Amino acid sequence: MQVNQRYIIEQAPPLKTSQYKCTQCLSGQMMPVTEEGESDYTEYYACNQCVHRDTIPTLVIIISQMLSSLVGVSVCLHLAIDHSSQLSTLSAQDGTLVAQQSLLILMSCLFIAGFLYVMYQSVKGALHRHQYARSIPNQPVSADESS
Repeated sequence: MQVNQRYIIEQAPPLKTSQYKCTQCLSGQMMPVTEEGESDYTEYYACNQCVHRDTIPTLVIIISQMLSSLVGVSVCLHLAIDHSSQLSTLSAQDGTLVAQQSLLILMSCLFIAGFLYVMYQSVKGALHRHQYARSIPNQPVSADESS
């Protein structure tokens, strides 16, 4: 009988661990939550002690937002500088070309503002993720532990 119990205990799945610590109760771990019909874990987490729920952005989302906004800002900045230099070479008599170049500069500035907003959101998500990050290595915690 003990052999069977050992076998069952050895075959039991390991305790779940999380790299995020609850900011509400400060003692629980934020565990991934799956909604009905979802096949994988998402970025939704719930505390295993106080049932606090929050959305913690994944590292892949944060990095892709940062990289895409950096690339977008650099391309739009290049276009704005290029059209500014073309605008400076035009004479005042070319009214339609001046208006066209000015409109292109304005459009590139609007895109730069949009990409800067994406960068702001990625930094905001990274700081939010950092609030939940644990400074100690992952250790198994069972649901009945209180510390």
